[in-house]
Amino acid sequence: MTGDITPSGLIDLIDQQRSKLGYLSISALMALTRAGNAILDPFSTLISIHAEIGRDNIFYPAVRLDATSPEMLEIGRRNTFYGNTVIDAQTGLITIGNGNLFGEGCVHVATNQPGATIIIGSDGRYRGSIQISGLSVLGDGSQILG
Repeated sequence: MTGDITPSGLIDLIDQQRSKLGYLSISALMALTRAGNAILDPFSTLISIHAEIGRDNIFYPAVRLDATSPEMLEIGRRNTFYGNTVIDAQTGLITIGNGNLFGEGCVHVATNQPGATIIIGSDGRYRGSIQISGLSVLGDGSQILG
């Protein structure tokens, strides 16, 4: 049949869409697993080409990490991002330490004004319908439970 897409052609089309919107390709996303990261569903996980990702993180399906430029989003080690977590570094730096849990439930962390910075320490728990925006500092061991 004309117009059929081969499996490799399908991946190419997906990667073109991702590239157009500034996200890692499927293969670049899976390359993060070489550093011990677990990407449980590479088709629904979107990570910006500008995000700096540490080691041994777990990304469940439907996680989105956005950053508009290099050095705007830094993720440490051993964090777990459950489904529907969105980290959105559009107007300022977001730094996340080590060993945090984001979700289950909707979690949205976003810089929403020019120059805003969000710093999240280590070993925190952020569960439920959490929204953290603007200038924020959450120290080590912080918890916001919905």
